[in-house]
Amino acid sequence: MILLAAILVGLFLKSGVLVNADGRHYYYPYVHSIVFDGDIDLTDDYREAGLTHWYYSSRTVTGKAPSISPAGSPLLVLPFYAAAHAGVVLGNRIDLLDAKPDGFSRPYQLAYCLGSLAYTIAGLFLLFHFLCRYFTRTESLFLTILAFLATPLIYYVYHEPSAVTGTAFFTGTLFFALLSRTWDGLARGRVLPWVVLGLTAGVGMMVRWEQVFFPLSAGLVLAYLLTRSVLSLPSVLRAGLAFSAGFLLGFAPQVLIWISIWGSPFTLPQGSEMHWARPFIAETLFSSRNGLFACTPLSVLAVAGLLIALRRHTAAVGLALICLISVIYMNGAYEEWWGATSFGMRRVLGLVAPLMAGCGLLWQAASRLVARRPRTVCALALSAFAAMNCLFFVQFKQDKVDLYKNRSFTALLTDQLEMILHRAGYPFSWPANWLFAARYGVSPEKYDMAAGNYLFSWDIHEPTQTITFGRSDDAFLGFGFYEPETDHQGARWRWSQGRRTEILISLFRPTRLRMKLTVMPFMPPGASQRQMMVTVNGHAAGTVTMRPGVAEYGVVLEPEWLAAGVNAIVFEYDRVFVPAMMGLGKDQRELAVQFRLCSFTRRGGR
Repeated sequence: MILLAAILVGLFLKSGVLVNADGRHYYYPYVHSIVFDGDIDLTDDYREAGLTHWYYSSRTVTGKAPSISPAGSPLLVLPFYAAAHAGVVLGNRIDLLDAKPDGFSRPYQLAYCLGSLAYTIAGLFLLFHFLCRYFTRTESLFLTILAFLATPLIYYVYHEPSAVTGTAFFTGTLFFALLSRTWDGLARGRVLPWVVLGLTAGVGMMVRWEQVFFPLSAGLVLAYLLTRSVLSLPSVLRAGLAFSAGFLLGFAPQVLIWISIWGSPFTLPQGSEMHWARPFIAETLFSSRNGLFACTPLSVLAVAGLLIALRRHTAAVGLALICLISVIYMNGAYEEWWGATSFGMRRVLGLVAPLMAGCGLLWQAASRLVARRPRTVCALALSAFAAMNCLFFVQFKQDKVDLYKNRSFTALLTDQLEMILHRAGYPFSWPANWLFAARYGVSPEKYDMAAGNYLFSWDIHEPTQTITFGRSDDAFLGFGFYEPETDHQGARWRWSQGRRTEILISLFRPTRLRMKLTVMPFMPPGASQRQMMVTVNGHAAGTVTMRPGVAEYGVVLEPEWLAAGVNAIVFEYDRVFVPAMMGLGKDQRELAVQFRLCSFTRRGGR
């Protein structure tokens, strides 16, 4: 583990990455304000950091600049930053260092990032010792390395080291390590273990709001100890008070900061953006836009391991699953459930300890299965070669393989993977992509681009969004379209295929939309107009009468027809035509309308 820590530090220093992204905008100003101004007024700190967005120049009821971000991570890293300031001042005085003592020069930023890295390394040590209670040292070391390489941790160490991720991982792992190691003291109702656990929970929730599962876990443990008659009611009440005291002590700095910035001891600056009644649970788990299962497949194995062990270790595994569900629910309730430019579902990193325990339990179960049925496992492994050969034969039948020439195996294997994903969908988005395909009549792979691809959301301020058919339309196409075409002037379009065509749009919330279509109907000789019926999620939105040539047509989509999430807009045509059967060339396709543009304009605000 010491060697691993040294490697992590060496690779970080080699990367040369300093404070950036969320760290620069939301967390770094805290430490600069505390050290240089001695307060929590971020007005000057935003300006000195060069942050010019309108948000940073707005004011709260106290007259101070706002901050929607928790202060736990900056406070934990503060000692590193303060030490850097002392070092810079001293180094300048004795002419050993040439750096501005302004809080923004390289030594300050490096110290801040190293502080975050230090907490990540400490979290890995804690994780290793936590896992050693249930698995061998070799298994625990492997699982610890896996936790770093197979989760978003590696990204936030080497690309966004100033983010809150390292401290969130540390506090989450510390909580579960304490819960595991002090179980005897907790079960006996001793006051000190409960106070320490509460203190850790308070600090952890101050680091990241989603770690509300800390107090939830303590409540569930107390309920378990009471119902199993391990502790009497007075002992449970005493333990609960001890935990609450520790929690309030750990969370008190955040309350004071809320009072200073927002003028209230209890607030949730993001409260107006929460969707408690309709959380985006499926998207949080399965979407290609940072969904937990889709973008961190290891979490699927972890949950599978926990479910397998649920019957044998009901209390411990049940607690881990409830914590995971609470984090998923709270994250899904955020308006920005995908975490903006997040790498994977970073808000779940506080649960790495129980998730890696789930991986270990699955590993043990798989090892027992291999020991019991080695021939079955070998047969399944060898069947992969049969599948590859069958796919190779399919490619031959589709004229993708020329038996008389050399072939690129990179291209062949890529095509095989595309065939599998087109028909079966991405495995770590099952069953959401299957249900999506069945509902909208498309292939499962369409789910990857459609789910969470909102036309309008918190970070999209333009009132109009446009789909350009043949150029930027993959995420919106349902069924009923041919391949894109273009003319000599560069104009692009898609012809409809058959009697019905579908486009799919995702919305954050139902709102009145003005849909404007730029289309050209296929006009047989002698025809003067064509009819196109428009339905939205099964609701008739109207009939468009089309004239010859390219033209724009408008349709109003009422909010009661729309839904949060994916919406299906279906176009149905009065007739389709096959040009070859009409003596108009050799085109054997069934054509009705040529689609060029489709724009949506909000009519009901955000």
